[in-house]
Amino acid sequence: MQERLRKAFRSLSGQFCWVIVAAAIPFGATWPAQDCGPLFIPSVLPDTKINSPEQVSGVSFSMSPGPLQPQLETLLQQHLQVQSVVWLAATEHHWPSRYQLQANDWDSILERLLEPYQLRVLLHANHTAVVDYLPQLGGGW
Repeated sequence: MQERLRKAFRSLSGQFCWVIVAAAIPFGATWPAQDCGPLFIPSVLPDTKINSPEQVSGVSFSMSPGPLQPQLETLLQQHLQVQSVVWLAATEHHWPSRYQLQANDWDSILERLLEPYQLRVLLHANHTAVVDYLPQLGGGW
């Protein structure tokens, strides 16, 4: 039993520092001690502000529950001068709720919208946008 516990904890030891309750190990057992890394707390924390509606500047885009494709196409056509969208991603992506995306510019809005789906948009000079998956993920479903 002790050997199985040791093997289990050793396999996880590279990822976690474990605190072991003394009752779980008999008093006579030896256990290899492992040092946990120091806790790092930055001396300067990022300046986080909660903006009231009057303080928000930049741009915003409203999302509704439903398919992602038509909402993303609307954003591209209305705010980024795209005339044609080539959709190479799965059409089954859905936005889950009503949400107001806010950012300093349209590129940031687009980035926030695409990130959870691991999508990218390639904008071309002929006013065409191609929507597909980020290359490192190997393409969707």
